[in-house]
Amino acid sequence: METKFSESKIPHKDTNTVNSKNCSYCNKPFTKEICCKEYVNSLGNKVSMFNLATCYENGDVTEKNLEKAFYWYQKAAENGHSDAINSLTTCYITGKGTEKSFKKAFYWYQKAAENGNEKAMFNLAICYENRIGTEKNSEKAFYWYQKAAENDYKYAMFNLAIYYRDGKVTEKNLEKSFYWCQKAAENGNEKAMFNLALLHYNNGEGTAKNLEKAFYWYQKAAENGDGNAMSMNSLAICYKNGEGTEKNLEKAFYWFQKAAENGDENAMNNLAICYKNGKGTGKNLEKSFYWHQKAVESNKMNLKNGVELCNKCKQPYTDYQWCQQCNTKQFQQDFSKWTSENEFIDKFVQEAQINAKNSYEILEWIPYNKFSNVNYFDKGGFSEIHKAIWPDGPIYSWNFDKQQWNRQTDYEVILKSLNNSSSLNTKFLDEVYSNFFFLQKFNNFFLSLYV
Repeated sequence: METKFSESKIPHKDTNTVNSKNCSYCNKPFTKEICCKEYVNSLGNKVSMFNLATCYENGDVTEKNLEKAFYWYQKAAENGHSDAINSLTTCYITGKGTEKSFKKAFYWYQKAAENGNEKAMFNLAICYENRIGTEKNSEKAFYWYQKAAENDYKYAMFNLAIYYRDGKVTEKNLEKSFYWCQKAAENGNEKAMFNLALLHYNNGEGTAKNLEKAFYWYQKAAENGDGNAMSMNSLAICYKNGEGTEKNLEKAFYWFQKAAENGDENAMNNLAICYKNGKGTGKNLEKSFYWHQKAVESNKMNLKNGVELCNKCKQPYTDYQWCQQCNTKQFQQDFSKWTSENEFIDKFVQEAQINAKNSYEILEWIPYNKFSNVNYFDKGGFSEIHKAIWPDGPIYSWNFDKQQWNRQTDYEVILKSLNNSSSLNTKFLDEVYSNFFFLQKFNNFFLSLYV
C-alpha cells in the first residue's frame, strides 16, 4: 500500500491567465516569465499569486526564497487555487518556508479534497488512515481513497484494491480488489503492476492463473521508471524457468543482475548461483562469493533497521529467511517421505535437519536417480569422485504461499561413491562427520554436504 504523501513537485506556472501586456518591472510577458509583485498587483488574482510563488520556490528570474514562496502559496490557496493548496500542504508537511504543522496540512488537504482535487483526496485518506493531523478514521480513509480512485488517481486505486482484498471497513471483495489493482497497473502504478503479476502467477485472488500475463506485468514493472527490484527478480525467474515466455538464461542473468544492483536480496543470491554454475554467464567463483556476501550483509542491515518476522509464527527469523522453529516442524512432517534404509544415516540426517539454524546446516538424503549429468572426475581416498547436476537443488527457505521448500535449482554438486558400498565403515562415517562440522563452522558457500 502507498503510505507516503503524494507531494507537489516544484510546480509549473499556471498559464490559464492570458494577458498580452508586458510587466513594467521586468518587461517579460505575463504568461511566460512571471516574477514580480507588480504582476500580482496588476492582476490581483489567485493565478498570479501562484505563479509568483513558483518563481520564489524555483529561483526563476528572482532569488530563491522559500519563505516568500510559502507566503504567496498561502495567499493563492486562500483564494481557492487548487495547485497552490497542494503546494501549501507540502510546505506544512516538510517545513519548507514555515514551521511543520500536520494539523494545518490536514486542514488544507480537506479544503482541496472537498474542491475536487484528486491528489488532496489521496493525501487526506493517508491522514485519516495514519492519524496525521487528525484522529484515525479508517471509514473516512476508505471513502477518500475511493473518491480519488474514481477520479483516476493511480495510487489511490492500488490502496483501494488492498482495502477490498483485506475487507478493511468494507465487505471483502476479491473481484473489486483485482479490478482496482488492474486499473492502477494500467495507469502506471508500479506496485500494482507487481501485485497484479503475482495474482496471475500464483492463481491469485479474483483471477485465474495466467503465466503469460504474469510475465507481461513483471516486465512492465521492471521496466517502469526506476524499476522494481522484486519485479526484476521475478522477471528473471520467468526467463530462467520459461514461465510465460521462452526460456532465456542470458536474459535471466541480466535481470538478476539488475535486481541485485537495486538491492534485492533474493536476486543477489540468484546472481551468485548464476556465477557459480555458469548459467547465462561465464563461471566466476569470485563474483559468486561477492554477491553471496552482499546478500548476507544486506540481510544484516535490514535486521538492524527492523527485525524480519516469520510469516507463520511471527517470531524473528534465526537467519536469512529461516525460522528454525517452523522449519523443524516441517522437516519432522517430512521424515516419513524418505529413507536411506540405514537407521544410522536416517538418524544423522534427521538430527541435522531439526537442529539447522540456517539453510547451510541442512543435510538431505538424495537418491542417486535424482542427479543428472553424472561424470567421473577423480579418485579420492576410499571413493571415486563424480561431478553432477542436482535439478531440484538444495533448500534455502520455506515458501508459505506454495507450502513447499524454495530450492536453488540446477545445482552443481560433487558426488563420492564408495569402493565397497556393501558396508558403511567407520572411516566413511567419520568423513561425513568432519565435513559436516567443517561446513557448520565456516558456513562455506561453495561446498555443501548431501548423503
